[in-house]
Order: sequence, then structure tokens, then C-alpha cells
Amino acid sequence: MGKEVRKVHFVVSTHWDREWYESFQGFRVRLVNMFDELLEVMEKDPRFKYFQTDGQSIVLEDYLEIRPERAAKVRALVEEGRLETGPWYVLPDEFLVSGESLIRNIQEGIRVADGFGRSSRAGFVCDIFGHNSQIPQILSGFGIHSFFMWRGMNEKVCSADFRWRSPDGSEVLVHRFGPMWGYCDYDFRVRKANKIDAHPSHEELVQGLIEEVKLLAGRTPAQTLLVFDGGDHIEIEPSTPDLIEEANRHLAADGFQIEFSTLSRFAADIVKEAERITDVVSGELREPGSGVDEQWVIPGVLSSRIDLKMANRDCEDLLCYWAEPFSAIAKRYGLSPCETYLRTAWRFLLQNHPHDSICGCSIEQVHKDMEYRFDQSREIARLVTRDSLRRIAGSVPGEATAARFPVVVANPLTFDRSESIDLTIELPSDCPAYQEFFGFERKPGFRVYDSGGGEIPYQLVHQSLDRTRFIHKVRKFPHAFRRHLVDISLRLDLPALGTRTLWVETVAGPTRHPGKGLATGQSRMENEFLSVEIHGNGTLTIQDLESGMVFSSLLTLEDCADIGDGWYHGVAVNDEVFLSEGSSASISMVHNGPHKATFRVEVSFEVPACFDFSQMVRSGQREILKVTHWITLRQGARRIEVTTEVNNTIRDHRLRVLFPTLLEAGTYLADSPFDVVERPIELRADNYTYKELEVEAKPQYTWTAVSGGHEFSDEDEDYGLAVVSKGLPESAVLDTEDREIALTLLRAFKKAVMTDGCEAGQIQGKHCFNYWIIPFSGRPDAVRLGREGQMLAAGLRSMQVHPLDDRPEERNYPDRFSLLKVQGEALVTSIRANEDGGMTARLYNPTEYPTEVVISSEDLQRARLCDFLDQPFQDLPVSAGSATFSLDGKKILSVLLNR
Repeated sequence: MGKEVRKVHFVVSTHWDREWYESFQGFRVRLVNMFDELLEVMEKDPRFKYFQTDGQSIVLEDYLEIRPERAAKVRALVEEGRLETGPWYVLPDEFLVSGESLIRNIQEGIRVADGFGRSSRAGFVCDIFGHNSQIPQILSGFGIHSFFMWRGMNEKVCSADFRWRSPDGSEVLVHRFGPMWGYCDYDFRVRKANKIDAHPSHEELVQGLIEEVKLLAGRTPAQTLLVFDGGDHIEIEPSTPDLIEEANRHLAADGFQIEFSTLSRFAADIVKEAERITDVVSGELREPGSGVDEQWVIPGVLSSRIDLKMANRDCEDLLCYWAEPFSAIAKRYGLSPCETYLRTAWRFLLQNHPHDSICGCSIEQVHKDMEYRFDQSREIARLVTRDSLRRIAGSVPGEATAARFPVVVANPLTFDRSESIDLTIELPSDCPAYQEFFGFERKPGFRVYDSGGGEIPYQLVHQSLDRTRFIHKVRKFPHAFRRHLVDISLRLDLPALGTRTLWVETVAGPTRHPGKGLATGQSRMENEFLSVEIHGNGTLTIQDLESGMVFSSLLTLEDCADIGDGWYHGVAVNDEVFLSEGSSASISMVHNGPHKATFRVEVSFEVPACFDFSQMVRSGQREILKVTHWITLRQGARRIEVTTEVNNTIRDHRLRVLFPTLLEAGTYLADSPFDVVERPIELRADNYTYKELEVEAKPQYTWTAVSGGHEFSDEDEDYGLAVVSKGLPESAVLDTEDREIALTLLRAFKKAVMTDGCEAGQIQGKHCFNYWIIPFSGRPDAVRLGREGQMLAAGLRSMQVHPLDDRPEERNYPDRFSLLKVQGEALVTSIRANEDGGMTARLYNPTEYPTEVVISSEDLQRARLCDFLDQPFQDLPVSAGSATFSLDGKKILSVLLNR
């Protein structure tokens, strides 16, 4: 019986960072040249059978925008399967974007690829800086069961082919490129592409290919092998068919047969050998680089160019919490704006998600281009939201006059809310006003009523009088007018993912409401659950009034040197770490009423002006870093809201805010796209042996929480502290006795890859950060903290009707309306209108245990589970407008809902 022949798939590709050390346009020049040559070679030499477009379909759009005359040729190659593209639109970072963005990325990638003929189903992300724990489940939702990667694991961990398991049990078969240079291994070992003066001969290329095959044969228990020729921005080797033919003549005796192939073909063959692949890896892949393996996980990108991270989060939140669900509400009433806007906004946003883009580690022009795309995505989402809310408010029954008008308050989240909220009311500049005492200041007079005529008391917070506004009516020029803008706080019950209509009436005379302020002293405030004291150095002491637990020195600022770049926080040997505990702060009471109290705390933090690279020490010149906190406590809230503004005039540094807990804990929890991850506080014991050190800073999406016993407590009880933030993806729990949660606000650095420096990396100027401090008892509640994160991210919006607004003749929008309500231990990430006239809801269970979920919607007739391409596969029972089903622990589900 003859020796079994091992098939070797030879895949030609190129890893196309769309922008990085060159701008998008700079790399596109090379892309066009590369594709011109590729198409010519594939036409002339039919043996050059296949080419892989790096797992992303956007490269075809980029090419054809310059070469539109070649669209038919490209489409024919895709339809024939010779040009394999997708399934991603772009290759994203997996920790710096939301789980919803990851799904939308593949949806758009498949849509674009299918537009050319067909999409690949090979899950390829060869160069991403670590991998999210839920990627196997996300890929499985698209019917993708293979994954090709490199970073986040080392060669010593397992074989080249293994099973990767998500927390819910979903698996993909993984091929890890390697053994040293990953997806560039062939280009470095054989083509010598990393050596500028090396020009291997035909014979040397053949011999190199033979050696590469034999080397790879020892990395896997499978019979099927993969040779991958697809390094960074590498052009094709036209003689590849000749190399394969000659190498096969030499390898036949050793039982190898090389075939020109694609990743999909390799994946189809490796699945047939699944029983041979027994290594299993679970959870996120973030192992630092070790040994001879040249993979680096590059953790510093979590806090590089924090302005970009926050802009990204703004766009994601606007699209998922506002533009999509409220256009679905408007559509329900026949008021929907054009849905193509939403796809356009998503495409602008997704184009900023490649890892070298969103990671903030590229040249300045790249990040300038990103700012433009963020602006377009944000503005489209804002206008779609405004248009939807305006149409909804305009359909409220009743007349709007200058003296009485409706205000529609919107809740974008799928659970009911009852809390103290903030609203801005616009009043006519000639509305009735009153004056206190001897007439020092005018105050517009108005009252707020619910739809039944009941008055709602409010707290006057701020006013800006005689501000210019304008209105635009159909077939009219814009009309400018003057308005008073008045900020108020009031307690309101809001329905899940819906609206409530209030009525505002202008009145003469004082409009005051009784109620004691929450401030209990010149620097103290208290509500039913929490007590807050602000100290002269700008730190806080918080007491949980239910448990008695006290947390002190919260909001301590930590400033250290950063001599790194966009990839790494560079730790200087001669560093000096400064703490704000010895700083001075001015404290002022900004608001004090029954609904909320706010203090402004201005910290003067003296730190080195820069890093002295000539002496490799922090500069002896000291400057004041101005940090201003606005600290708010609301009636009935179990959280402290903080807005921090940093006027960054310091260079070469990292600024973090610390929250000491003094809890006895060995691990902590942080959320991640579609997951909650438990991480050890102590770094790995063998960390000193790694060439890339593990660092304490790790990714979070929204929150980090630590819990445990407390040395000052006599009871055997756990306490906890969580910090929930928006757009701040780097946190840590420090391995000290204080067990501080450390939230990175910014990193300022002067280096950029392949440059002598990049001034934009110093991110000078004002930056504003929002986060909440939440004490709790027991273990962290992942659902509660997830919902707190959603409330912080989404906020609330309102729309009032102006007497001159264009309004429909038929006005039948209800005073209180809920599009959809979700009950159970689940978090909803998306509600959007779909193409069949219904809605698609996406939700996940962040806990390890199954939960019963009830989705309720007026007139709901049919509910079906579907995959991530909205293809249904299972009907759910529906009764009285509600669908009930079980959601397993860590499971992500999409549900089609039809009236």
C-alpha cells in the first residue's frame, strides 16, 4: 500500500493594511499597481489560479474606484472563484470596537463580496493584536467555522491547528500562521522579502519552498498543510506556478503534493480531519510574545490616541442606540427617513476599524483621515436621529403654540427607567418671566405637565437667554429667531425603548417647587443610598449607606512618563510617578436641589512638562496640569457621575485616575464585546522570561469591577466597586494592598512608526471623559453593570414641537409608547428595521447561567431566531405580544420580530 499523500494548499494573498505608515492614498497607489499586475498574470497564465484579498472586500472597492473599467474582469474572477474576497469588510481590531461593530463588519463584507459574485467563508484576521473571546461564536453565526490568525498565542502553546472555543461552547477550527513570522513566514524565509538587498534565484525559491513544506509538516497533527504567501503589502511572485511544479517533483518521494489554492479550500479539507485536531483553547487570546516566535500582542494600543477611541464610541452609540431604533419607530408610523443613510454611516465608521487605524498607531495623515470619517458617520447618525424624533414629535396629537407645546422624551434602552433626568427646554424669548428679590436676573416662567395634566416638579439647573436658533420649512428659506434655553432636572418614568410626551406651559409669576437639596455641606452630598465627601486635594470618600462600606482617596490622579509610541506605553528606567494626593483643589457647588447636586473640583496637579530624552529622565521643569471634575449625585441613584476635563499641556506622559478599594481579591471582572472576562490581578509568575512583558493594563469595553472581603469589616461579606466609563478601553486592577482600579485617561507620546516623530501623538488640548463610580455588595452583577454602561453611553434625548414646524395632518402618535421591552438577564446591543418589514433584535447573556427572556412588543405576531445574516432557522412561541425563550449563558442571539 502506497504512502499517504499530504496535500499542501498554496495560498497567494497580501495583507493589506489600508493605512498605516503611509496614508490610505499612498497605499492605494501600491494596491492599484499590485492588482494591475495580478490581473494581467491571472489572464496570461491560467496556472496562477487563485488570489485571496486578505479576508476583506473593501480592497476591491478601493481598486475599482481608480480602475472602474476593470469591474467586469474583477467580477468574473470572483464569480469563477479565482478571486476570493471577504468575509470581512475591513480587518478590525477586536477589542477597540463593539461586538455589534464586529457583526456589522462581516455583514457589510459579505454584502460587498456577494455583489461581486460570492463571498469567502474563511475567517481570516492574520495580524490583529489579540483576539476577543466571542469571535468563534460570532463567526459561527455567519456559518463560518474556520479561523486564521497569528498574534495572541505563542508557538509553544499548541499545534498550528487547534480548536478555539467561545464561552458559550461555539468552536472554530483555527490555523495559526508560523512558526516564527506568522503570515509573513513564507515571504521572509523563502522570498527574503524582509531583506532589501536579497534577490533569491529560481533554484533558491524552489529549495526554500521545499524546506517550508517540511517545516510546516511538523507543526500539525493534520495531514493537510497550508503554505501562505501573503505578507504586508507584498506583490505577487509571477513565477509561483513554476515553483510549485518544480517543488512537487522533489516532494513527491516524501509524500507531499502542493496545489494552488484558497483559504476556503484549505478550510474545507481541514474540517474533514477534525478528529485529528484535539488541542482546545478557550477564551480570549492575549498571550504576550515569547521565545523565538515573533508575534507581539502590542497592548499599548488600548490607550493610544484616546480621542479616536472616544469618537468611535460616540458613533457606535449614536447608530445602535438612537439612529437605528428610532428610525424603526418612525417607520412603524409611516415616518421613516431613508434607510440608506444608515448603511452609509456604518461604512464610514467601519473604514476606521482596521487595527492600524483605530489602534492609533499610524502616521498623522491617517488619523486626520479618520477624523473626517468619524465626522461623517456621526453627522449622518445625528441627523437620522433628529429627523426620526422630529417626525415622531410632530405626530403627537394637539396643537403647539408659543405658550403651550409638547416635548417628547426618548429612552433608547429596552428596559423601563425611573430616575432623575436632565432636559433642555427651549422657550420663546418673549415668554413670561419673573425676577427674584429686587430684579437681578430674569427667569422664564413655565410649568411641566404629563399627558394627563398632572404637574411634574422640576429643579432649575441652568439657563442661557436669547440664543439664536433657526427653523427650516419645506419650500422656505431658513428662519432665525431667539430662544431661551433652560436646563432642568426632574424625576420621570420612561417606557422601554420608547417615548413619553410632556407638555410645557409658559406662565407668569414664580415657578418654584419645594424640596431639600442633596448637598449636606460645603463639600458633601448625600441621597438615599450614597454619601460623598470631597477633600481639599480633589479626592472623594464615598460611603454605601446600605452596607456601611467606605471607599476613600477615589479620583487620585497618577502621572508617569511615556517614552513609547502608538504601539507601547514606554516605561522609562528613570521614571518618576506623581500622585495628586498632595495637590490642591478648589471646590465649588454648581447645582444643589432635590433632584441632583453637582460640585466642580479643579485640581492643580504639578508634574514634569515633558521627558528629557537627552538625559533619559523626566524634565526638571514643572507645569500645572489642570484637571477639572464635575461630580454629580442624583436622587435615588446608586452611582456617582463624574465628568473629567483635562487640559493636556504636558508631553510624554500617561495619566490615569485611581480608585483604591482595599478589597481582598485575586481576580477582577471587565466587560468585553459580548462577554464579561475574569482576569487575575497578579501578573504571570514567569513574566520575566517573556520578550514582550505582560502589563497590568488590559482591555475593557465599558466597565471594570473588583469585589472581595475588607480588612476593616468584621462580617464575612463581600463588597465591591465598579467604574463604568465610555470610550476608555484601558483599565487595570493594581497588584497592591490598595487594589486600586486604574482607569487610563490618556497617553501622550512623540513617536510614530517609521517616522522621526509625530506631534499629534501628544494629543495636546482639552479632553473630556465620562465615567460612573458604583459601590455594591456581593459579587459584580454583570447585567446591572452592563445596563449602567448602556445608560451612560446612550443618555436620553428629547424633541419639542415648535409652532412653525411642518407637521402631518393626521397625528396619532401615543402619549406613551414602547416599541420593545426585554425582560431577563440579557443585554440588548441592537434594534433595527430589517428588509422584510419587521425588526431584528440582538441580545446576549453576559452570565454563565441560562436565563428566561421575554421580548414584548405591541402587535407582535411572529418571532424567529435567525443567524447573523437575518436568515431565520427557528420559530419562537408568541402569546399576547410576547415571545419567551431560554438564553444560554454567554450566548448571542438574533431575533426577527414581525407584526
